Amino acid sequence: MEIDTGCLDERSDGTLNPLNDVDRSDDETADERPVAPEMVAEREGSDEPSARFRPAAKGAFAFSMYLAASVILWARPVLAHFGTRYLSNGRGDPDLYRWMLAWTPWALTHGRSIVFTDRVFAPGGADLTWSTLMPFPAVAMWPVTSLFGTLASHNALKVLAPALAAWGAYLVCHRVTRAFWPSVAGGYLFGFSAYMVGQMQSHLNLVLIFPVPIAVYLVVRKVEGSLGRVVFVTLMAGALLGLFLISTELFATTALFGGLAFCLPCATHPPPPSAPRRMHRPMRSGSSSLGTTS
Repeated sequence: MEIDTGCLDERSDGTLNPLNDVDRSDDETADERPVAPEMVAEREGSDEPSARFRPAAKGAFAFSMYLAASVILWARPVLAHFGTRYLSNGRGDPDLYRWMLAWTPWALTHGRSIVFTDRVFAPGGADLTWSTLMPFPAVAMWPVTSLFGTLASHNALKVLAPALAAWGAYLVCHRVTRAFWPSVAGGYLFGFSAYMVGQMQSHLNLVLIFPVPIAVYLVVRKVEGSLGRVVFVTLMAGALLGLFLISTELFATTALFGGLAFCLPCATHPPPPSAPRRMHRPMRSGSSSLGTTS
């Protein structure tokens, strides 16, 4: 029987050492292990368009499914009367949100402060910082409000809210699992949850929660090292600022539980001595984002 000795090295005593190349072979084959296509494209900066845009195409497809589900579940009964009929409850809070959607554009175009109005509670006026002002949605829907009225803007935001929330959760799930359909299911469970169904009846500001999963997605990207500090701080500050301009209640809740989510694991599972410097980086970046938002 012949033995292939091509991979065997000779010891100092002239005998062969069959284990000499074990470590080297492990190192050489480490890069040959299967890696998700998205990771390959990111690490190597692939020039292949399909590899570069595949995650974006999947994300767009997921959002289109969520939007279609939202239209079917919520908007289908009022599609023919989108500017004249309420998508949900039309009494109480929705009337206030409609007024807020009109007030911010009007105040900006007339040189008025958006946080104080003399159009209600005359002659003293009212301080709107204590109310659900929502300047970010009001500015974003300004063209729709100008063309079709405040009710159309209100209904459109109600349709977009579950789809955007589900899409944000999908981004988080897909970044962690790299699995498309399970991530779609996870996004649906978040964006069309019992909380969303309950708040869709009246509270527009409480269903526009999409900046929350977006912030989580950015943290995941920062921890895995695919986002630099400057980019992370800029994007996180934008997400937190958008959330603050939608609902101060959601902003405070997110800041509180975001801090707990970081501190509790550190308290219950202390990192090794070599880790603190590395673990302080996300904390410093998060603090910078909060400071920028403030």
